[in-house]
Amino acid sequence: ENSLSGSLESEPVVSNESVMIIPSLDLNMQFAEYQEKLFKDLLSYRYSSVGIGGRMEFPNNLYFGLSTDYSILHSLNEGEKMFDAFSPSLSISKFISFNEKTLLLLSSSLKYAFTERVINFSAEGIFSDDGDNLQLSKNLTSIRLLDSDGDFRLTGGCSLILSRYLKNEHDGRVDFTGNFSTSIGWYPNDWFSAELFSSFSIFLTNSKGEFLLGDSGKYKSFDTGMNFSLYKTF
Repeated sequence: ENSLSGSLESEPVVSNESVMIIPSLDLNMQFAEYQEKLFKDLLSYRYSSVGIGGRMEFPNNLYFGLSTDYSILHSLNEGEKMFDAFSPSLSISKFISFNEKTLLLLSSSLKYAFTERVINFSAEGIFSDDGDNLQLSKNLTSIRLLDSDGDFRLTGGCSLILSRYLKNEHDGRVDFTGNFSTSIGWYPNDWFSAELFSSFSIFLTNSKGEFLLGDSGKYKSFDTGMNFSLYKTF
């Protein structure tokens, strides 16, 4: 699995003692190729998304965001469109500083995805995200600076995501996803960073989901990888 993403932020369009409003543009591309022959042609995919939004910064490290994004999924090998979605969302987050080296970020978001499925998976035990869904997420992230200059940082976090499907055959299905992650990052200057990460995820669904998804109604997964990031201020 490989991904490439970018984010642009402008100078604040509104800036005063009460609030600061900053527009943003986000782009993302992801490619995944399954190694098992049974799923290789069916599930390997190319995913793209573009999002526009704005972040409002208030006193006391409180942030409120509004955004909308369009995403589309294609088969990697055949190039056929599998689904697309239009997803408005809102979020709220807050930074808490315990001392000069320890930060805590609390955030919550609500997203509604207007989804159109084009290709249905027919393999046993494999399912698609069928229809519109409402997603609520809660996130907690801690950041620890490991040296006096802040070049090395240890990050740990957990997230809980609740998704309810509201359309087509999967209407009434409710999914729960829990994720626990840790990473160590190197930030030598203002324009480059490198990060090693690992995460553990748990997926569960309700009785409607178990009936529809079968063996895919629950799983556990472990991921590990590396990120490289470049930053540029204009």
